[in-house]
Amino acid sequence: MNEGHTTSCLLCETTLLDKDEARILPNTHSAFSKAKNISSKNSFGSSIKSYSKRWKNSFLSQISNQNVNSNLRELQKPLNLLGLFFVALGLMLWVNYYFVIRPNQNLVKPEAEKTKKIEPIEVPQGLFSYGGAPIFAPLVASGINGLIETKYSGYELRYTKPLNQDYSSFNGIRMLIDGELSFAYNERPLTDEEYKIAKLRNINLKQIPIALDGVVVYGNKQVNTKQLNREQLLKIFLGEIDNWHNIDPNIEDLPIVPVVVQNEDLQMLGITNNTQKLSVSTEYTANYTQALRKVISTPGSISFASATIVKNQQLIKMFDLGDGSSSDYVSPTVNNELNIADFKSGRYPLTRRIFIVLREDGTLDQKAGLFYVNYLNGIEGKNKIERVGLLPIANYRVQFQQ
Repeated sequence: MNEGHTTSCLLCETTLLDKDEARILPNTHSAFSKAKNISSKNSFGSSIKSYSKRWKNSFLSQISNQNVNSNLRELQKPLNLLGLFFVALGLMLWVNYYFVIRPNQNLVKPEAEKTKKIEPIEVPQGLFSYGGAPIFAPLVASGINGLIETKYSGYELRYTKPLNQDYSSFNGIRMLIDGELSFAYNERPLTDEEYKIAKLRNINLKQIPIALDGVVVYGNKQVNTKQLNREQLLKIFLGEIDNWHNIDPNIEDLPIVPVVVQNEDLQMLGITNNTQKLSVSTEYTANYTQALRKVISTPGSISFASATIVKNQQLIKMFDLGDGSSSDYVSPTVNNELNIADFKSGRYPLTRRIFIVLREDGTLDQKAGLFYVNYLNGIEGKNKIERVGLLPIANYRVQFQQ
């Protein structure tokens, strides 16, 4: 590690000259002093580098040069301590990262990933048609569509009335498949037949649950009984019970007149439309408004509808319901307000999920339907849903931006 012009070792001052060369120089100490002066002129950075090289070579040279072993051991002592210091420091930093920093990063990571997975979509621009089951009529009447149009310029909605005057869910899905609607309201799950018809036209239907609805059974005010169970209700609509005297012996003679909206879904009552026939006394109407009028004007009549449609009607009687043949009756209202708590818990025996249905075809209509779902599942939409008497249940949401 001594430089080429050095005549004696910078560490031990041993001469580096052979005998002939040594005679030329009168004093090896002066040669050492000269080399030392030259070395002192190096920069601080080169000194550090030179020092590192010396340490390395001194370790190797101790094997062959026993005269400098003691000096090297003395030189290596502080370096060993310094090395141990850095090893300990590295170990401490590793422990801190593995047990402190890394766990905290893992706590934050899921939220970051969740945000990343939500892909924003633009507000669809255009005039979009909706229709289907009138289950959403109270929600639309609350002004929710107007709020959306005001908040998101360029997104416009229009209700499409069926030309055949059929306001049922079945006709609404048919209109959606035929391309008459951008999206449809539906008060029941899609049927296998509807999925099959859509597939034949290379269309995928998607139903998205929006809310839970309580179904109210109501009748004419002259009916002097207030309680029914679901077993009795089924027999009434099938015609197996055709007089209120069979429900309540205190009623002398009052024929039962079931009132049903045309193409209404009766599966919630336990009735399969294809295999079971309704009572011969059944009266049919085109919509829920006509059904209400028919029940109000017809003694002994009975019907059912969404709680949101009949909750404020004063000219009808709402029945408390028991599940099966039970006599544990639950009222659809509490203190003149809908019994949302029992709708939610399932204690009230007649509830259903309602949906928005759209076509998965990559068109602007699909985007319009998803956008509508987003709003209904946002804070403003859920507040409106609750105010009309429905129970928000869905978390399906795609973040959008204007």
